[in-house]
Amino acid sequence: MYFLFEATMDDLKTDLLKLQELDEALKQSKALSSVNNDEWNAFLQQAVEVVLLKNKLNTEFVKSSTLILDDENAIGLLTKINSGKLLFADLIIRSFEEVTGKQLELNKLDWQELNALASDHLYSWFGPTEYIERLIEIGSLVLNISIPKELDSIVNQARQCYAFEQYIAVYLLCRTILESAMRDICLRIGKIEKIEDTKIFYEKYRPKDLIKFVSNCDSELKGRVEKLYHERLSAIVHGLKLSDSDGAQYAFRETIMMVQELYQKNQSRFL
Repeated sequence: MYFLFEATMDDLKTDLLKLQELDEALKQSKALSSVNNDEWNAFLQQAVEVVLLKNKLNTEFVKSSTLILDDENAIGLLTKINSGKLLFADLIIRSFEEVTGKQLELNKLDWQELNALASDHLYSWFGPTEYIERLIEIGSLVLNISIPKELDSIVNQARQCYAFEQYIAVYLLCRTILESAMRDICLRIGKIEKIEDTKIFYEKYRPKDLIKFVSNCDSELKGRVEKLYHERLSAIVHGLKLSDSDGAQYAFRETIMMVQELYQKNQSRFL
């Protein structure tokens, strides 16, 4: 079991780097080839410790839509966790469960933990603990720079729509997240001017223009942004397709990964 915590960004960074170190040490361990029960049990306990620490960090996705960190290793690992990729320790636990038929269920919060989260963050206006589970499941946007409060608000709304199973709304907001991020980047690199009137802005700058500017002559990147915007997101927004939780979750993760990549690739161009 692990304890819920109120972390500062420094605490989060420390835990992320500790998690990376523990998982890498586990990967380098020779205990897998050992036939000694005590050594195997110690190895399994290490894997459990890593997974529990990862779950502890996952609770941060409940508390924040955007996490600002200044360490590339920490950002990389949190992005990996956020995208649903498995750590080496996860593979060890899964292998143990398959061989023994015993489900450890380390990737699930128990009722007491869910209740504590819900009490702190949700019960003042809504009840079901499933909401908390789904906020953990959907993840957050992870960057090393500050972003406009409007963009953070849109990310938060997309996460809430996913938690409430409003999957089409998630797609619509994902497209808005992508547009808002590209607009912010284009302003920072001096490719567009700030225009408060929405109608005038879209008469002057179309989404295709924003995509061109943030791609910075990278045709491969431009193609991926266009595919995400026009094929993955717009098809749902325009009612051409329906979606389920898996599709909405994938669309959200694909969108925030793209936003993270665009900020990273354009950061050296910021004025």
